[in-house]
Order: sequence, then structure tokens, then C-alpha cells
Amino acid sequence: MNNNKPNYAEFNDPRLVAIYNTVCPLDGYEKFYIELAKNLSVHIIIDIGCGTGLLTCELAKEGFHMIGIALNPSTKRYVQKAM
Repeated sequence: MNNNKPNYAEFNDPRLVAIYNTVCPLDGYEKFYIELAKNLSVHIIIDIGCGTGLLTCELAKEGFHMIGIALNPSTKRYVQKAM
């Protein structure tokens, strides 16, 4: 039997987490989400799969109450340090 489940083990590597923000910067797309949240008049945002928390932190800086959810232990530690 062939088990075709994807292997995400590389995303648990703390070395990848450490360079992720450099390799995958926001590139301005946070402005879209900030404007969207303002237009929708939301105050609390849940960021499911927040990764290293780049977008979560930017939205928090704008005054939104953020809840970041990350399942990866390495990214959880990184987000906790960033917040």
C-alpha cells in the first residue's frame, strides 16, 4: 500500500525557521490585510498557521488583537520571542 501523505518534517527544522523571514519577507502584502481588517471593522484576528508570525506582528502593531496559531514547535518559540 502506497501512503502518499506529504512529509513536512523540514518545516520543524529550527534552522529553516531562523532564515524563513529573510527568504520569505512580507513584500508589502501586509498592507492588503491591514486595509481589509480596517474595512471590515474587526478588532480580533485569528491567524491560523501563522508560521513565524511576520503578518501577525504587523497586524498587532496596527492595534489589532491577534491570536496566532502555529502547530510547529520551532515556529511557536520564534513567534513567542517576536511578540
